[in-house]
Amino acid sequence: MIEKLIVGNLYSNEEILKSLEVSNAGGIRLRVRAGFPTRAAIMTSAGGLHGAGENPYHDRLESGALIYTAAGKTGAQTLSGANRRLIQQKELNFPIHGFTLIANRRDKTVGPERWKYLGLLEYLRPLS
Repeated sequence: MIEKLIVGNLYSNEEILKSLEVSNAGGIRLRVRAGFPTRAAIMTSAGGLHGAGENPYHDRLESGALIYTAAGKTGAQTLSGANRRLIQQKELNFPIHGFTLIANRRDKTVGPERWKYLGLLEYLRPLS
């Protein structure tokens, strides 16, 4: 179990799940208690690590901000489910931890520590 996440360090999926107590699947992983999110992890990856069908998103860092597509593969993203939970950070003040995948999970030359910690994120606004 990780006692303190360090920006730039690499972590395994298992370490992230156990330390943050978030769900195991998806790009938005939540810890929910009494119906409210208490913690979230954003799992993203750089373009080119997956085939287009496996990762259709175009997440990126721009001037220190993570431009994140959120959940949903086609059409406009909706403000429901996990997407809605991210927006609740403004009112509920829970931490959102950011991670980016540095190597495809099928790449056997890289060990299980393939998630780079970006740090704590703050929800700013949806893009139009």
